[in-house]
Amino acid sequence: MLLVRRRNGLPLFGHTAPLSEKIKANGIVFRETTGDYNYEFHTAPRRQYVVNLEGEVEIEIGDGTRRILRTGDVLLAEDTTGGGHRWTLVDDQPWRRLYVVLQPGAKVPFRKAASEGASA
Repeated sequence: MLLVRRRNGLPLFGHTAPLSEKIKANGIVFRETTGDYNYEFHTAPRRQYVVNLEGEVEIEIGDGTRRILRTGDVLLAEDTTGGGHRWTLVDDQPWRRLYVVLQPGAKVPFRKAASEGASA
């Protein structure tokens, strides 16, 4: 799981960060979930970015690690097999997000390859 957090409306890596190469994607999907809905453990339906547009949600992965996604956060969901993850809304507000569906094998910038010792 990769999390890119924004601080004070600015990307964590600052103003002068280089642009990445284009990321190969198949499309985008918008989704809104009402504030009274939570989702138990499941796998991602496909490799995708989750761009948090509005609302706060706590994501938990199989080893018990938890992170709260806030407005502007970006999550790379690539747990398409195994135990997956679950999410719980932090409050009773709707959760609005954008999924960027990645093409199979699409390279993801700002991340070491698993063979280099980074964990997903």
